[in-house]
Amino acid sequence: MGQILKMRNVGKMKALWQPWRKSKSPPSLPDGTLTATPQTPSPTTTHCPPIFHHHSSPSDVILRLYFDPPSPSSHEDLELSLHSDVLRRSNHFSTLLSDRWQNPDSSSSGGEGFRLNLGISSSRYVSFDYHIKVLHLLYTNDFDESIDSVSTALSIIHIALELLFEECVKACVRFIEAVAWTREEELQVLDVIHLLKEEESRELRARVCVEKEECTDKMFLYMIGAALGGSRDSKKWKSCERQRLLVESFMRDFAQKGSIKFVFSKVFGNRLSLLQTLFKQYFESLHDKASVSLHILGVLKQLMWLVERVIELRVANDVARMNLVKNWLPFLIGCNDKVVPKKESDKSLYPDLEQAFLKIISTLPISDSMEFLRQCLSFSTDELKDCPHLVSTLKTWFLRATHPSMYNYSCFKVRLELEMYHPTSFLMSA
Repeated sequence: MGQILKMRNVGKMKALWQPWRKSKSPPSLPDGTLTATPQTPSPTTTHCPPIFHHHSSPSDVILRLYFDPPSPSSHEDLELSLHSDVLRRSNHFSTLLSDRWQNPDSSSSGGEGFRLNLGISSSRYVSFDYHIKVLHLLYTNDFDESIDSVSTALSIIHIALELLFEECVKACVRFIEAVAWTREEELQVLDVIHLLKEEESRELRARVCVEKEECTDKMFLYMIGAALGGSRDSKKWKSCERQRLLVESFMRDFAQKGSIKFVFSKVFGNRLSLLQTLFKQYFESLHDKASVSLHILGVLKQLMWLVERVIELRVANDVARMNLVKNWLPFLIGCNDKVVPKKESDKSLYPDLEQAFLKIISTLPISDSMEFLRQCLSFSTDELKDCPHLVSTLKTWFLRATHPSMYNYSCFKVRLELEMYHPTSFLMSA
């Protein structure tokens, strides 16, 4: 990448192109023919087929293509007979052929013209085909026919950048902009973008790079909104099950957790404001309590899904988790007393929400969780077996509170294991 950027700097080109040492000149060619012949023909050498283009003058530039560094699989060096007036369409060649770059060694005697070397990276290319194609485009301008795939465009554009062949660069960019890419091709496009001028890469950057971070947040808001569906209509909630599965899967794999945190915070705040409004409506005689109750239950379903995602993705720190419980727990307790689910499918909503909140409370510091657990005592039922999540959370809290020292960690661990596997033993020891 650095080498290509250097080659676009006209002031540093001479170091990359050395005049070729004098050697036996290639066979004479009829006017109008652009050909490639091997430097040292042999019976086993494959000759490069001629490239034809009508031209009014004989060739006056000999260009040698060679692989650098050489590799066992590399082809033999090739000589290309070219025309200087055509090569000057490339700013790179134009500079090399200008007076200030000429020296006694840059052209051979006998009127053969200029001799130049072009080293080709053996790690990027396995043949001279793409370089010959770019040189051919200097003659033909046949970009539409020559650039027929993303892989071809990506291979050609690197050579065009090296040769400062601006028309070819623009043609490759136009093709890449207009077609879909595979994931592998997109990674290569990202590499190319850094080599392009700002105006050349503007459309490509807009396709793959977000100039403003809020675009990601907005997209997540749209996705979560689709997953939550409507809070008034239970049928709509069921119909959004596929969207929820999609969003859940995507969020698990999404690396930018900071954006997810921000979006969840915004969605929680929105739903909290909605619930506050619904509670106000519930206690006003002007509103239908049955309709408002259904709406409240719908919001609580959304809350349940959101809380599950927070727990699963672990995207909330201590402060966020504490604020979540502090803001929502009073509403959960109030709804439990006032809004009773009538559908059988909704009967487990409150126990599930209670369990989710108790899980979050158990992640907080002992002093903070104590206040919240005091409020959660309203989760208790006539039978202790009907509120196992509350009993379990209280036991864990007392174990932590009675063994706060890290020096007693081993004892705490043993007692915790007794609680998990031998609850009777724990009660007896307590």
